[in-house]
Amino acid sequence: MSALTPVFRYDQNYISTLIAMRGNAIILFLLTLLKIKPTEEDFYKSFKVLSIITLFFSVIAFFIPQLFFDKGQLYNLYVRQLRGSTDILVAWPGNGAMILYFFLTLGKSIQNSTKKDFIWCSVCMLYILLMQNRSTLLGTVPFYIYGLFKVDIKYKKLMLAIIVLLAGGMIYNIISSLIEESSAQLGDTKYNRWQALYFYLIEYKNNIYTIIFGNGSPCAGSTYLEYLNQAVTKRLAILSDIGLLGSYFFYGLATMILFYSIIFKGIINRTVPLSVKFYCIWIILVPIIHSFAHGMDFTGTVRLLFVMYLILYYSSNPKELLYDEN
Repeated sequence: MSALTPVFRYDQNYISTLIAMRGNAIILFLLTLLKIKPTEEDFYKSFKVLSIITLFFSVIAFFIPQLFFDKGQLYNLYVRQLRGSTDILVAWPGNGAMILYFFLTLGKSIQNSTKKDFIWCSVCMLYILLMQNRSTLLGTVPFYIYGLFKVDIKYKKLMLAIIVLLAGGMIYNIISSLIEESSAQLGDTKYNRWQALYFYLIEYKNNIYTIIFGNGSPCAGSTYLEYLNQAVTKRLAILSDIGLLGSYFFYGLATMILFYSIIFKGIINRTVPLSVKFYCIWIILVPIIHSFAHGMDFTGTVRLLFVMYLILYYSSNPKELLYDEN
């Protein structure tokens, strides 16, 4: 239904509009998972392998960055570091695997008090801290702290002391830098996320139809695309910066109600394990880091659909959990 908006509002060709919205085919990812029904153990083992691969290449990228990044990217990183930035890498490919594995191991370590999973969870947490994405930290640090109090393993205090001694100073510097940067940006009315929120959710002219079904995707060469590009170039109002709120602009309340009904189900359904509940709370509290079919960028979409699958799977298979609900 959202495809009709640019057709009638901006005279886009219907076929071109459908091509522009081809990213919606990513929903096949969810349907495929529902068809093959991978088990929790499959996910746990798979993301462990992916996390190890991510860590391996992250270490190589730190010591030999020229293998992965060009000179211009490395120069920009060097300039940011000279200006006080605590960034250590240009980019963090594979971070989605580390984040998902963090939640899986956190939930398992809390439920079963397994030292091995808690150590892996701590490794993932350290990786996330080094990555320094504020939206991700908001969705992981509180749950990790909760896990520290809830997990019951031998030598927990000794492990915490080692973590503080080895990484305490670095973590303090990172958090201080992020707080300072956040304060400066949130107080700036020209901050790109404020601009995006104001333009797409307030300033943009909507009607009942676009509120319910969205504005659809622009196609190449259309006046609709030109209008959105002007918002990007002149005001830095980038739709992807506001995540699911940007998805609302494209697909409307109908789609968002469907998504959020599944997310809330993940929180209130007792058969859904703790790790998935944590992730659902993160989606609700920090919607800007998840999205659905923003063009052909599927990173946030895949994570969102993956969690939705877990909710649907756990709800329909309450006796086949990765760890026992005690």
